[in-house]
Amino acid sequence: MKHILGVLFAGVLGAGAAHGQGRAAAEGEMRDPWVPPAVQEAARRMPKAKVGADLELEVERKLRADFMAAAPGGGLTRGAAQAAGLGFIARHFDAIDRRGAGVVRFEDYRAFLRDRGAGFLK
Repeated sequence: MKHILGVLFAGVLGAGAAHGQGRAAAEGEMRDPWVPPAVQEAARRMPKAKVGADLELEVERKLRADFMAAAPGGGLTRGAAQAAGLGFIARHFDAIDRRGAGVVRFEDYRAFLRDRGAGFLK
């Protein structure tokens, strides 16, 4: 019985020492214990957040892409806005359509947003 306990005890000590060696190699690297390493790695590979003029251009590009997907000819009716899931445009359609044409262009939409405080849309 003493022999079995001695073997088990030696095995535990050996495993602990091997584990400690792995830790020593990685001691220089600090890790958040609550975030799995795979998630940390994915976060490191993500593109950096855009700021300033780059962010403004990206926002306008996305707004324009959504608008043009719903209005490939350049003009968007209230019904087409609703059908495309552009509820903001549909709800504010009369205010955006300052010409009273029944159709809004992206320029009308951009002017409406700019007048409401979206200063980046020049």
